[in-house]
Amino acid sequence: MGLSRGSDGRHNPGHQTDGPREDEQISEHIDGAEQNSAHRAVMVAMLKILRSVNGKVVFILSGRIEVEDVAELQRLFALESEHHHLALDLKDVTIVDPDAVKALARWEAEGIRLENCPAYVRAWIERESSRSTGRKGAPST
Repeated sequence: MGLSRGSDGRHNPGHQTDGPREDEQISEHIDGAEQNSAHRAVMVAMLKILRSVNGKVVFILSGRIEVEDVAELQRLFALESEHHHLALDLKDVTIVDPDAVKALARWEAEGIRLENCPAYVRAWIERESSRSTGRKGAPST
């Protein structure tokens, strides 16, 4: 049983209604939102890969790049003709796994262009490239 509201919008404690209480409705709404949130989290964890050809082959990536996606991308690169220039469009990438950053750095060193690379990913790739070539950053003071 819930409390009813008077004509002024305030609760009328003396009058009970048969419907769920307002705090129960809010709780149900929050529970539903948490379930939707969990469902969205599963959806976000995916990497979507689209292939586009226009003088070069561009793989347009959306979502998260996880270490598991590296092998699939490598497989797709291997299927392409050696005559095609390859590029990865990272505009819609949201999160990148540390091992995937290493792969991006390696692929870029091998000649695969990284287009629309988010600034934080670019900085991370540059740090990773510096480590792999043995170069050090600016000396610490």
